[in-house]
Amino acid sequence: MRRHLCCILAVFLLSLFLAAEVSAAGSGKVRLSTRKQTLIEYETSKLTLENAPGKVKWSTTNPSVATVSRKGKVTAVAAGSCRIIAKCGKKKYSCKIKVKALALNAASLTLVRGRQWMLAFNNEELVPAYASSDGAVATVDGDGRIQALMPGKCTVTAAYRGKTYACTVTVLWITPDALRAQYKPVKSYQGKIVMAGSSTADFWYEAPQAFEPYELVNMAIGGTTVINWQEWHVNLITSYKPSAVVLYAGANDLSNGERISGAVNAKNTIRLLKSLRKKLKDVPIYYVSICPCPIREGALREIAASNMMVQQYCRKAYNLTYIDVTKKFLMADGRPNPALFLPDRLHPNSAGYRIWSKSVAKTVKRDLRVNS
Repeated sequence: MRRHLCCILAVFLLSLFLAAEVSAAGSGKVRLSTRKQTLIEYETSKLTLENAPGKVKWSTTNPSVATVSRKGKVTAVAAGSCRIIAKCGKKKYSCKIKVKALALNAASLTLVRGRQWMLAFNNEELVPAYASSDGAVATVDGDGRIQALMPGKCTVTAAYRGKTYACTVTVLWITPDALRAQYKPVKSYQGKIVMAGSSTADFWYEAPQAFEPYELVNMAIGGTTVINWQEWHVNLITSYKPSAVVLYAGANDLSNGERISGAVNAKNTIRLLKSLRKKLKDVPIYYVSICPCPIREGALREIAASNMMVQQYCRKAYNLTYIDVTKKFLMADGRPNPALFLPDRLHPNSAGYRIWSKSVAKTVKRDLRVNS
């Protein structure tokens, strides 16, 4: 009998405890997880009615702007405003929803030949179908990456759920002024890796991908010389407050070996490197060795002389790295390997730029990771 009474008492005390727990849980203030929200077309969010004492019924004041599921999932439908209502018992709670129109991050672009831009919706979760009206002027890949190829105009479109959004792309010839216009030296373009120099760096179109996750600004200009960069390095390199500098210069100065000697070329290059070091202080600087090419076999001796002198300087200089790609472009007989060059016998092909990715980009990224 005593045991029976103890069991009854234990059950009674447990029920009181559970009732107290339930009462405490429901004693909080009933409220929506948010009372105001801004969404973009097709974007979704989740609303909850916190501390709801019973079943919640959801509704919208304008389903053409935003809908809501039985579990509080809100879906933005079209630009406008509405309210999402949560009803529990006789009380109603509302959240003001503002829906912004879906749009591209640029309605028009001006790009320099050879440079890129990432086109995207303001709702980054969406993956549209991209297309270019003229692939000779600019192409676009499935991720929205626009590649400017030749001067001219075209339209890049992004299609999603039956709607098409357009961006007008204007491609300009590459000049110092055009580069400054595309990459304004404002905060959004500062603190990145800056690559400068002549056409071999200029035509490395996949360089931004090779340096990922680090961001690259390619300021290289085809046909330029070390003398040009002595004049331009403040506007096109140091004003961007780079996290690192990659320089490829000197090949055009030597040409086919008839312009200046390798020693003079090296002295000019070292003067440029000294100017960069003085202005950038602790910023790492990488000099890429002059790449021998089939059309300039006559300059092999001067290329070797210039490279050797610059390499010796880099070994002694502070935070200045010489990256040797020269040997990887030569065959066993010491001549440039034509299999690594375009039909013009001057610029690397995709196989040649894979060497640049493994040698140049890999070295820079490794150093930045170590020093970060």
